[in-house]
This record gives sequence, structure tokens and C-alpha cells, in this order.
Amino acid sequence: MRQIDNIKDIEYKIFNTNRFSLSLKEKNELTKDLKNSNILIVGSAGSIGSVFTKKILKYNFHGLFLIDKDENSLTELNREINLFFPRLKNKINYIVLDITSSNIDDILENKKITHYFNFAAVKHVRSEENINSVRYMFKTNSFDFLPSKKFFLKKFFSISTDKTCEPKSILGVSKKIMEQNLANFKKKNPKVHVSTTRFANVAFSKGSILEFANKRINEKISFGIPKNIKRFFINHSEACNLCFKSILKEKDGGITIPNIDTFGKEEFIYEIVKKILKIKKVKYKFKKKVNNIKNKILHIELKNQNNHGQKKSEIFKEKNEKIIDTGRNKGTLLLPLVHSKNNFQKKILNQNNLSKLKSFLKNNFRTYKPIIKEKKVSREI
Repeated sequence: MRQIDNIKDIEYKIFNTNRFSLSLKEKNELTKDLKNSNILIVGSAGSIGSVFTKKILKYNFHGLFLIDKDENSLTELNREINLFFPRLKNKINYIVLDITSSNIDDILENKKITHYFNFAAVKHVRSEENINSVRYMFKTNSFDFLPSKKFFLKKFFSISTDKTCEPKSILGVSKKIMEQNLANFKKKNPKVHVSTTRFANVAFSKGSILEFANKRINEKISFGIPKNIKRFFINHSEACNLCFKSILKEKDGGITIPNIDTFGKEEFIYEIVKKILKIKKVKYKFKKKVNNIKNKILHIELKNQNNHGQKKSEIFKEKNEKIIDTGRNKGTLLLPLVHSKNNFQKKILNQNNLSKLKSFLKNNFRTYKPIIKEKKVSREI
């Protein structure tokens, strides 16, 4: 039997679920909606963005513009599309670009974009320890993706995260502001369909602990994982289906979230890692402290972590958020986007002191409570 190294095969083996599939009626609505459209996908070569891009290729669009700051990943996507979808070559444009260093308005106007999907994100709590990284996080997650006006837009989607719910991290706050900015854009441009989605951890996504663990297991190199952190997981296809569901007509002005009843219990990360090890038939030993990088038996450091900003479990809805009953799909729920009168952009981006910025965020977001001398996540496994 061959060794299973491909991350897609591992994902299929462990998370072979299809909880948020699109109905025939939903597929027909999308087919009609995307016909002859000019589509912009930002973050198109990322974990979710690339799968979403490949799924959208089956629709009869007029033009497709793919933006990503990762040149290598975008080139890989370009080659794959040319190989498997050669008839679409002349319809697709590839643009290496960081949205924080450009004006999104120029692209939306010049390319006459009708459908704009934003998957760009700075998503690690580890990026919160330096003021420059934090400013970049806010520019990417909260502000620079946002158009100044409607232009030719019919639909505008930007991906969110469960971490916006009662945010305890700067990342969560940045995405909470993103949701508020979407709501503000919708209020100013009521004819544009505006939406987002929050969902669970996407298994084996780029930069995730499961992707890292799988890589180290393949290389037979020691690594560390938390013992006490548990999560809900979805696969890449399920994540994309939630994105597609959020652009349906009935989801306008809303936040699509998975119904927590569809998941069952959260799973400890180390239990998922044990499943990977079993599939690959790798002998291992959990240790409190790993000293050697390589051993005959794979050593894995396993310990409790209590890092500020990292939630031990997940929620998708805050207590004060009201569910909008669409009466259609019990697998998902709909929450309203809520606009804010606060304009945080200048106050956040002009701040050069991280401690002062944390104090500002603490005063404006009740669940964000920074610790003065908190343990740095970058010092942990």
C-alpha cells in the first residue's frame, strides 16, 4: 500500500463530510447570477481562495481577475488552470498584488467588476506582537479591501472568521471592524448585495497547525502541539460552499454561519494528529519536552497552552446577535451585518505604540482584554 503524503488525501480520509452542499435550486441561482459577470477574486491563490476559484470556473463568466500577493502560489494556480481548463485561458487575468499597496478602486472601475470576492487575510495571533505587523493586519483585514463607492458592483463578499465573536485577539477585532465596514458599505450602497461568512477551522489550510503537523510527520521531524485546544473543523469544499451560500439572494446584508448542531463535538487538535499518524503508520511518542529533532520513534511535544487571544473553543454567534430566519437551509444560519458610526481607521493606522493601540481597542471592544505582560504566542509551539 502506498504511503499517503498528499494533504488532500489526508483531508479526505479524516474529514470526508459534505455538510453544506448546494441544492439544485441554489446552483441554478448562482448560474444565472454569475453569467456574463466580471469577477474579481482577491487572495485567489490562498487555501480557500484557490478552491473557490477552481469552483467558479464552471460558471459562464465574462472575465475573471485573480489577485494574490504570493507570486509562486498564483503561478502554480495559473499553470493548473491552463492545464485543466485550457478553453478559459483568454478569459482569466493573473495579477501579483498586495491590496495594501494599491487602490482597489482602480481595478473595480477599470475592469468593470460586477462580482468582488475578498479572501485576503492576515490570520495568525502570532502577528499581533509588533506594531508594524498589527498595522498591516488592520490594513489587510479591515480597511484596504473596501471600495470607496459602488462602481459597477452587483455583489461584494469578504470572508470573516469565528474569531469576530466576542473578540479576544487583535485578529478578532480586525475582522469585527471588517464586518462593520461591510455593513457601512451596504448602508451607503443598498443596491449592492453585500455579505460575509464565519466558519470553523479549515482543516489543513495554509499555515495551520494541522498542515504543519502533516509536513513534519512526512519529514519524520519532531514538533509540538497543544494538548488543551479543541476546534470544529470543516474541509475546503465545505468552506467554499458556505461562501457560495452567502452570495445567494436571501443572504444580502447578512453573515452566514454554520448551524453548530451540524458539527457534533469539537475535536482536540492532538486527537486529529493521532489520526494522521495512524493513517501514515508512523510510530510516535508524546513527550512533555522534545530535545532531539530526529529520533527512531517520532517525538511530539504535547502540553497545555493558555495563550492570550487564543480561544480554547469556538462560537459563531454572539449572545446579542439575532438570527434572521430565511426558512430554507437548516445547516446554516443568518445574522445581520451591523453598521458602526465609529471610524477607527485613522486612530488605528496612525498609532505607533502597540501598548497604546491595545488600550484603544480595549476601550472600544468590551471582550478584548489585553494583558500587560502577556506570554508571546511566538514563544510557544
